[in-house]
Amino acid sequence: MRPHLLYADRDFQADDAAAASRPADLVSDLSIDVLLDVMAAGDQHGREFAQAVLLAGLSAPDEVTYRQDVLTDCLRHPDAVAALHRVAASACQDAGRQQAGPPGSAGESLRQSLLMLATLCPALRELGAVAADQAGQFRSAGFSRLTSLLTDQLTDSGLTRVAELLTTLRFRNGIRVTAGLGHSNKGTGYVLQNRSSGQRAGWPAWLPGRARGGREPVAAGRAEELVLDVPERDVSARQALGALRNRALGPVASVLAATCDRLRDFLELLRLETGFYLGCARLHQALTARGVPLCLPEPAALDRHILTAAELRDPVLVLTSGNPGTIAGNDLDATDRSLILITGASQGGKSTLLRSIGLAQLMLQAGLFTCARSFTGSVRGRLATHFARAEDAAMISGKLDEELARLSILTDEITPGCILLCNDSFASTTEREGAHIAHAVTTAFADSGVLVVFATHLHELARCLHDERPAGTLVLRAGRTDDGRRTYRFAAGAPVPASYAADTFREVFGNQTAAIR
Repeated sequence: MRPHLLYADRDFQADDAAAASRPADLVSDLSIDVLLDVMAAGDQHGREFAQAVLLAGLSAPDEVTYRQDVLTDCLRHPDAVAALHRVAASACQDAGRQQAGPPGSAGESLRQSLLMLATLCPALRELGAVAADQAGQFRSAGFSRLTSLLTDQLTDSGLTRVAELLTTLRFRNGIRVTAGLGHSNKGTGYVLQNRSSGQRAGWPAWLPGRARGGREPVAAGRAEELVLDVPERDVSARQALGALRNRALGPVASVLAATCDRLRDFLELLRLETGFYLGCARLHQALTARGVPLCLPEPAALDRHILTAAELRDPVLVLTSGNPGTIAGNDLDATDRSLILITGASQGGKSTLLRSIGLAQLMLQAGLFTCARSFTGSVRGRLATHFARAEDAAMISGKLDEELARLSILTDEITPGCILLCNDSFASTTEREGAHIAHAVTTAFADSGVLVVFATHLHELARCLHDERPAGTLVLRAGRTDDGRRTYRFAAGAPVPASYAADTFREVFGNQTAAIR
């Protein structure tokens, strides 16, 4: 039994999260922590799992739509998903209290497994009941399959048989073993039998390694039996008897230990995966309460550069702003463009728009909703960032050296089909030198099939790229009114040479130009 709520045909693996390029930079640059805090609601383990899922990303449109369907079910029926999560979380907590050490023998392993199964069986019974109650509500392939699996496998009659089997396997009246004589009269072919009936115990269908073949032949009744009493102080004899017991119990102990491992893995995955979707529901509720439009984005295959949005907003800004209703949404159409330049007035929202695009793409590839009226994007590979950093306080290297060092690492990691977000990169040197470096970097990446989104105030860079690559470059300019106010809306157009920094100066210091002179 596997939940398969994140993928249709496999579990989420820790290696999936390793696909993220420089994840610490990605989390910091896009302020993903804000989203994770809302999703986790104080659950640190769940927060780490949500971050891993967000950063791993999906690689095909059908994987995105599968996860979106599951998320839609969760948004429609959060109480049903919460019930599954509650039972799984409680069972994991109860199993963790066992604190069983490594078994020293087959008998000890069997004892620990029986205790674990006795702990988990009530949770399995409750899961089956919850699934039976909620099965008809779900429409997605993921939840429909899961509830059908739980309903079919965790029936009252089946779990009653399991309880009876566990009682039998405690062997309170001792064990009966049949064996033969092998080479040098050594025992061989040990078979553990039900003491009361002389039969192998029946195994439920969902237990791995169950015994097959029906009844074992039972020897005909004998008029007398050979009985060997082991003296209490005969240590060697008792050790030999214990070895025989462990040999007979070994196969059963191995099967039950494997069963416990699989059940705990299933319950832990169910807890994490349902917790992830409940976290998405919390994030959706928080954004909806702030009055911004949300949509399930439309994934497209990576046979061309597709990126369109209507009323796109930065969800981090929405969650942290004291007045989210005033946050402007932006429209863009970057279809068949390999380079997007975000230019214009200082403090005009360039970094916010860059983060909006990055988070929308990240959320699309995680199977989530986006903070927009509509959003369509190609399902890409890695999402990487190259943002300006603070000065090195230790003075080990200059800012430009540090930027080039990070760029060198990204160059080794990024492959065609990825997306690179740059924010004020190479602004630490002169405009001419910074524009020259940025021009070489962006054109090389764009020509290699990487979508580059670059927020910059380097006019020479924007002008050159706009003139040299008119078909492949989209230039977005930050809006500004005649009196210097920022509209935080962007429009496509040729870059202008001014960033209007004087507007910011007047806003901060007032009209003090004469006094400074």
